[in-house]
Amino acid sequence: MPLSLASSSSLPRGRRFLAQIAALLLVACVLAAAAARITGTRVPSHAFPLPSSDTCWQRICFFDFPDASAVIAALDADPDLAAHSVGLVMAGYPGGYTTIRATYAPDGATPLPVLVYWSDFAYHFTVDWHLQQPLLRLGDVIAALGPPSRVSVISDKLVLRYNDHSLRVFVIPSAAGAQWMTLPTDAVVTVEVTNRSASLKPFDLAEPGSQPWHGFGQYEFAP
Repeated sequence: MPLSLASSSSLPRGRRFLAQIAALLLVACVLAAAAARITGTRVPSHAFPLPSSDTCWQRICFFDFPDASAVIAALDADPDLAAHSVGLVMAGYPGGYTTIRATYAPDGATPLPVLVYWSDFAYHFTVDWHLQQPLLRLGDVIAALGPPSRVSVISDKLVLRYNDHSLRVFVIPSAAGAQWMTLPTDAVVTVEVTNRSASLKPFDLAEPGSQPWHGFGQYEFAP
């Protein structure tokens, strides 16, 4: 229904003024909702970037590198990682990963220390949850990527699977146990990407009890 302020001309002056204010507020709400739909498809500017659908991160395609030294060089050249923060932690980590440290610190953002676990079949970014600094929030992920393909649990974490991205997102839920409670503010502590060309694919490992995403709220998983 189109908005009209002309019909309020027969009202007393005070009530006409209030009607005009109410109409303007309604227009503002409509514009705000439209803006939210547009900006809601992007992660906030200083939140940790999510990998893209081509499995690259910040235009760094980890599965194109022959060895860990090439990965370190690519990370060291990223302008959003703090100078001199990238370095080798451990080679030959269990599972075949190389562990690399880095600090995500784009202009104006609080520095975020992260660990990168890299192999030729998968890589993931993770944070030390004891620092109380998540990579980003669950609401940021849903706003950027939409609903996940499936949801499951591994240990004490909720896992969101994005099949089109070969991506798993690990979340510390608001409550865990017989009933799991999820909120937009829940902390994302790990994002993992699998190499689609590798023979070993962590993404393809069976996750019994997985179920469709039905929004924020309560989930139940069989023990």
